[in-house]
Amino acid sequence: MENEIEETIQQQAIINENIRIDKLNIFKQIVEKVNINVENNTSSNKAEMQNIINKIINDVSSLTNSYDIEKITASLKELTTGRITKGKLIDVEDELNEIILEQINKAANKVVTWAVKEIIYDKPLLNNPKLLQVAVDSKLSSDLIYDAINNNDDELILAGLISVGHDVTATN
Repeated sequence: MENEIEETIQQQAIINENIRIDKLNIFKQIVEKVNINVENNTSSNKAEMQNIINKIINDVSSLTNSYDIEKITASLKELTTGRITKGKLIDVEDELNEIILEQINKAANKVVTWAVKEIIYDKPLLNNPKLLQVAVDSKLSSDLIYDAINNNDDELILAGLISVGHDVTATN
């Protein structure tokens, strides 16, 4: 059973990587069109605009989610026709920086979640991975989580989950 799960996870990872590569290829085609547009339809700031485009190219290659690559590609596609400005490129760069920041925060959250899953507590409620996942996902106060864990206070965890609007009756 574990081997099947691992194999499925590996297959899904390969599929996801292939999709990501396809999205990056589409992105490269759009970048070529944007570069042509910069050459043909701008009279000033060409060097600065090219530097911004190069930074976008480098940063997009670090994205792991194909949907995020699609979002940036769509934003750049709008710049393939008409007059392109440095401001429009900066807007795309800012959007990309926000996506990268979200990606970093998501990765950090996964590490915290993994660490939480590896701890075994005396109280059964605190061993419930769904509740702990919700506590982390909902950005429940880390002080509250820490106090609840240190005091083995299941009521404190429940109160915290209820306070952020989580339906604690649905997790069984």
